[in-house]
Amino acid sequence: MQEGCFIVLEGPNGVGKTTIINTVCDQLNFMHVSHVRTKEPTTSELGVYIRKNQNKYSKEVLACLVAANRYEHLQTVVTPGIQAGNIVLCDRYFPSSLVYQLMDGLELLFVEGLNQQILIPHLTIFLTAKEEVVKTRLRERDQLTRFERDQKKEIQLYQEAQALLENKGWNILSIDTDSQTVSAIAELIVQEIKKVINDH
Repeated sequence: MQEGCFIVLEGPNGVGKTTIINTVCDQLNFMHVSHVRTKEPTTSELGVYIRKNQNKYSKEVLACLVAANRYEHLQTVVTPGIQAGNIVLCDRYFPSSLVYQLMDGLELLFVEGLNQQILIPHLTIFLTAKEEVVKTRLRERDQLTRFERDQKKEIQLYQEAQALLENKGWNILSIDTDSQTVSAIAELIVQEIKKVINDH
């Protein structure tokens, strides 16, 4: 049996990630392609705890909790999914730590150190949007976390994270969500996943 692949979708809050992932999964279902949809923080006990308590802890403690949840995620969901021949489609991964832990005031070396042993995805997709578009979408949310209040900084750090990971040799695709429909973006992502599978 052929191994699956690990695909990560990233981007600032309000970029439309959830809608796009939903559409990608719909297209994969239509094509009868086996896949696992997952996210970080995860739905495990630790992941749920992080979501509920992220404003409670200091930046160092939160970064360690997030990294612990990531290693748990790799062990229990991502690696078994790949080994079973699935496309593992993940909403947020290490690039989010490069954004939100740095927004929290941590040093890059600290964050990189916590994540030294992680699995590098076969493809990481960065979804981008103009600051005004992101702000408009976030206004519709009832409550913003401490990481959703500075869209300009968030977008800037995502650009820096993308450049850093490209320099490290990660396979990266950047998609502008402002100028294309959700279905067109999803179709593009599915085509890129097919390339990864064929090259893998």
